[in-house]
Amino acid sequence: MSRKLLSSSALVVIALLVLSSFAAIDVGVASPTIRIYFEPSEYVFDTSTVGTGYKFNVTVWVESDTDFNLMMWQVYIVYDQRYINVVPYDNTYRAWPNDFLGGRNWDPEYVFYGIGGGAIGNPYYYDLYPNAAIKIGDTLMGDITIPANTPKKLAQFEFEVKAVPEKGESLYSDLIINSADTYLYDSTGPILVGPDPNIYDSYYRLDWVAPPAPYLDVVRADGEPWPLVFERWYDVVGETFDVDVYIKDLHEAWGLTGANLTLTFDSTLINAINVAPVAGVWGTSSWDISTPGVVEINVSDPMISLFGDVKVATVTFEVIYQGTYP
Repeated sequence: MSRKLLSSSALVVIALLVLSSFAAIDVGVASPTIRIYFEPSEYVFDTSTVGTGYKFNVTVWVESDTDFNLMMWQVYIVYDQRYINVVPYDNTYRAWPNDFLGGRNWDPEYVFYGIGGGAIGNPYYYDLYPNAAIKIGDTLMGDITIPANTPKKLAQFEFEVKAVPEKGESLYSDLIINSADTYLYDSTGPILVGPDPNIYDSYYRLDWVAPPAPYLDVVRADGEPWPLVFERWYDVVGETFDVDVYIKDLHEAWGLTGANLTLTFDSTLINAINVAPVAGVWGTSSWDISTPGVVEINVSDPMISLFGDVKVATVTFEVIYQGTYP
């Protein structure tokens, strides 16, 4: 078998090829990942505890896996104003940072907490019906360094629930911040500008869940507690008194559209002589007192949203028997 020897020049060529193959491997350094996000990541409620007027906070955060410089930021949030809306406050809105609500000192976790100079971009409202938007921001005179893996608050918004779902349904609104109007800048220029996969949107949802059951109550129309006592020294036959009939602790989520109520009493002592359904509440109402000892009240087609303690009607009774008296 013959053996061929490689010349020294051939060995040099092979060595160079090996070295060049290593040089082609790009080790590189991972670029920092800065993200803007909501925490919590979603805002989901149900009608067992939440109704119209309920308020909750939505918070936008910033975080990076390495240190980074920041001088200016802005967040622009879009949502469905039919279901939720930011809470107004005097000549501004309950959104932070805000010169009218503590400036930069509103929360120790705020990204520019306690820093002077520059200017806050106070919340500005946009009516985009059925949507709405709030723009808010802040600018310093120069960069500050945000430590790695240290979440900081950018903005917080206080929202109020404006509507509740029908039975078995849900109301939903996106909370959108991933747009060109949301961004981070340092003194050299933009470092994160939407739309970008590192800017995360969220959503709000209110689910219908059976709330606690309401109950019926009959109270004295004069506001005094039961019992109603007539002095035995006087003849009170023919005297009248009023009682108010209520549906109490009614949750708006029931979506009450009508009620049929039966009130019973001792017809040997008193007699029902009139029923007055509450004006301005019920579009349709009827009543019947023809059966001794029974008052029937039917109401429907409410003209307003019904919740809380709902007065149905006032019933007038007459004393028809007293027994002996001096």
